[in-house]
Amino acid sequence: MLIALSRNLLNIASIAGKILALFVISCASSADSILIENTNIIDTAELELRLNVDILIRDSRIQFVRETGQMNVPNDAMIVDGSSKFVIPGLWDMHTHWTNENETYLGVFIANGVTGVRQMFGDDIHYNWRTRQFNEDFIGPKTLIGTPLFDGVPKWSPLATEIPNAEVGRNLVREYRDKGVDFVKVYTYLNRETYLAIADESKKLGIAFVGHVPNSITDLEASDLGQKSLEHIPRLEYATSTTAMATLDQYRDLEMTNDLNLERLAIIRSGYGGEYTNTLFETFVKNDTWITPTLTVFRNLASLRERAEIEENNIQYFPIETTQYWNVDGIEGALGISGPEDYEWRQVQLDQYKLIVRDMHEAGVRLLAGTDNANPFVSPGFSLHDELKLFVDSGLSPLEALRTATYNPAEFMGKLDDYGTVSEGKRADLVILEADPQVDIENSKAIYGVILNGSLYEKTQLERVLDILCQSYIASPI
Repeated sequence: MLIALSRNLLNIASIAGKILALFVISCASSADSILIENTNIIDTAELELRLNVDILIRDSRIQFVRETGQMNVPNDAMIVDGSSKFVIPGLWDMHTHWTNENETYLGVFIANGVTGVRQMFGDDIHYNWRTRQFNEDFIGPKTLIGTPLFDGVPKWSPLATEIPNAEVGRNLVREYRDKGVDFVKVYTYLNRETYLAIADESKKLGIAFVGHVPNSITDLEASDLGQKSLEHIPRLEYATSTTAMATLDQYRDLEMTNDLNLERLAIIRSGYGGEYTNTLFETFVKNDTWITPTLTVFRNLASLRERAEIEENNIQYFPIETTQYWNVDGIEGALGISGPEDYEWRQVQLDQYKLIVRDMHEAGVRLLAGTDNANPFVSPGFSLHDELKLFVDSGLSPLEALRTATYNPAEFMGKLDDYGTVSEGKRADLVILEADPQVDIENSKAIYGVILNGSLYEKTQLERVLDILCQSYIASPI
């Protein structure tokens, strides 16, 4: 019965995908050029606002950015009234996991202004998307592709690739370089020799290596060895505290309760800061090591029932194979949560993560916005706006938070010629907002329209994209 239901779901989703493709192509602006007139640009390089400008888009690029009235308007241009609106670069989610082969669902990224993603677990479908990402009929984000998870023996995740020794690690780096990956993804249980070999081979071949810092390596070592980005914040809870490692032995064999977790966290926090912490952050800055905290995941784990209610509307836009495990009772059981009191220590832990993000930012460590979507109630597309809000809650200004999803990804990727700012010559992947994100970062969700590959999808069309996705979904698993 479950197999039959899955087949029905796939058939419905396939039909919806065809409808969506036909609808979006017919609704997207087909004008030879688009003029956004008398608008305001959020400059994510200089962190400032440019008032009263015209933006001319032609051939999927930004052709001109001029003060309003200083440009000759082509006769064939579609005019968009940009007054009281704010234009930002297309957003990038720099830590995603999305492998559903029905590309209908990619529309949810675009509807949320997410025009680029870094796929942290490369799969064959991603290469297909990447070859078509500049096509007018492809309604999905630009894609960076990683290797599978390169892990040790035994592997931490059933989805990972076990690498028993350094020679196999080097060979796999070469194999995936030849396949065309954008980066190598290292994982938790790699032994030291194999990690060092993968790092060395990646650098020889000119491929970035990113991911988890394996248990066999310190964060300081990973930075010195050239790991370009460190994913997730929990490791830094230990790496920034002189008292953290001792708690592993002290509490290892205890059955952890809320009170014991709070006690453990108090010990860890007592060792945070000072020269030890500063040295790590200074090393990150010196080595140009980037951090993707994925705070949204840990915020959700600190408030599962609240997030389940908030995300109930968003869940309808995703296939059931993605959300079938987003069941609060099941997740609480797996995590050993028996009541509201068991969330207290997770909230304290989240507060510590925010403190670390604030202090890293103030020290000059480069941050990337990433969500680790597909984790419980981390909804693709929608959750990137949550991550930006959590950055602001951590102490970044709204513009500094916005930078982590626009300019920073472009710089990290070495693609500032194409992305990151609203500037002449860059690709026309833009978001038009109806409210100023400088005033409130939540205004990043006030989307009037998205320009993808030079084609405009206005608010009503984006809403229709979500409506069609909703029709392909049968029931919420909550």
